[in-house]
Amino acid sequence: MPWKRILLIIGFIVVVILLGALIWFFFFRPTPIAISPVPTPPTPSPLPIPGPYIPSPGPLPTPTPTPSPLPEQPQLPKTAEEAKGGPVQTTQIQPDANIAPARSSDGSNVVTFDSYTGTFHRIKPDGTSEQISDQTFSGATNVTWSPNADKAVIEFLDDTKVVYDFSGKKQIATLPKHWESFNFSPDGEKIAFKSIASDPDNRWLAIANADGSGGTPIEPLGKKSEQFTPLWSPSNQIIGLFEEGLDGNRKMLYFIGQNNENFKSVTVEGRDIQAQWSPLGTQLLYSGYSSRAGFRPELWIVDALGSTIGNNRRKFDIQTWAEKCTFANNETLYCSVPKTLPEGAGLLPIIAERDSTGEAIYKIDLTTGEKRKIAEPDAALILTNLVVSTDQQQLYFTDKYSKKLYTIQLQ
Repeated sequence: MPWKRILLIIGFIVVVILLGALIWFFFFRPTPIAISPVPTPPTPSPLPIPGPYIPSPGPLPTPTPTPSPLPEQPQLPKTAEEAKGGPVQTTQIQPDANIAPARSSDGSNVVTFDSYTGTFHRIKPDGTSEQISDQTFSGATNVTWSPNADKAVIEFLDDTKVVYDFSGKKQIATLPKHWESFNFSPDGEKIAFKSIASDPDNRWLAIANADGSGGTPIEPLGKKSEQFTPLWSPSNQIIGLFEEGLDGNRKMLYFIGQNNENFKSVTVEGRDIQAQWSPLGTQLLYSGYSSRAGFRPELWIVDALGSTIGNNRRKFDIQTWAEKCTFANNETLYCSVPKTLPEGAGLLPIIAERDSTGEAIYKIDLTTGEKRKIAEPDAALILTNLVVSTDQQQLYFTDKYSKKLYTIQLQ
């Protein structure tokens, strides 16, 4: 029936419209914005009448704590004017390059060659200098003094060698260029040396008068010239040493006289032997390095006169070189000892010098063997050419690299 169909259609449309209205109301209707009313400003209350000022109490002060006393600081060692076992004042008394300072004949001062001016001087502890010869020796590179410092062999860059007499202030000899490694006799009237000819069969340990006359061959050197050392003993018995290797740590030391004497030999510990006589020639001080000591030099002394040769051999438990020592007399020795010595210093001394932390001066009693540190120079120096005055008041030395001359007061 058409009317029923029309009604159904109309009812369907009404239902769709109602559903759409409901959906819009719940899901798409915009939320209304609430507008708050503007508040009415409050009526201001009257200002209070100011009264007397009363400060408001602040926080209570924090009590300052009483500081605790600082820990006592260790006292740094002071530099003493005299040798007291610690740092000692070190005074430079000659600013130029000095070669081979030696104790002068008066026993209190030193004689030295100033390579800058080419002149020889006698220098006192206060630095006062007196020229001991009017002659200039420009180009001299090495000086060997007689025991009384009244003569010297002077060597030059061109291998010229002369003997100069300071007491007479004159040159007394010009020596052959193939003579080398000089050493004076105790009275200064003769010299021992090595004659190094081009032919090994004509090389000798020899002696001659100080004026170069009376040359006498004593012992053939052959191809072993490096193993011989001219070293005239104060006792006048021995003119040189010959060393021969036994093994990696020991050598045999032979003593050579003027008349083919058959002296006893001595077994010495170490290699690169450096030696010097005690003032009376009764003992020989020497140093050498070995693997037992980490290839560091050790200091020894041994009897070396006549039938006593080889007796009383003693080690001082000091690691230094014999050339860094000087005798004050037959019973007293002074040595400069590096504070630290790296392993291998005996093989390459430059290692010790490069890493040097300073040196200390030791005094050794040769009768009892007692040794004690008496001073530390207050400057970073490599000490060489030590010279002690006869009264043991002054110790002189040069710095190895600057060649400047210094002194410290021992007592």
